[in-house]
Amino acid sequence: MEIGNRDLQQCADAIIRLRAEYLFRQKKYQDISFNFTNGFKAEYSRWAKGERIRVNGNQVSWYTSRETDYSYPTFHAYLDQVFIYAGTASLAKELKTIPYHTLQAGDVLIQGGYPGHAVIVADIAIHPETGKKYICWHRAICQHRISIFW
Repeated sequence: MEIGNRDLQQCADAIIRLRAEYLFRQKKYQDISFNFTNGFKAEYSRWAKGERIRVNGNQVSWYTSRETDYSYPTFHAYLDQVFIYAGTASLAKELKTIPYHTLQAGDVLIQGGYPGHAVIVADIAIHPETGKKYICWHRAICQHRISIFW
């Protein structure tokens, strides 16, 4: 995936991007929505209908700027805006908590904060003799794979 020239896509952004890309390809535009760290809800459906986001300090608002456009470049511009103002702190508040023992591939481990960190569970293996579970996760930006067990 193209990440552009700006240094916007950190760990939480990679998770946001994967979810948003999936929903965009499914044409589930109404489901593409992420909160900024101040709680502002940035909805892609509003962005695609020509509204843009104005940020003035901690005050955020929508204003009408363009015509409706559901193209991929418009979607990517929306994501750039989200990457600037959302992160692990806001994403941690949006995600649903599940019991650790129920983790599956595709789930997210997140520690919200400033800085925080987030990783995607890539796979889980169970040792056939000991029953120990091994989690392989992917640090999207650093592209390292790390295994842990419990």
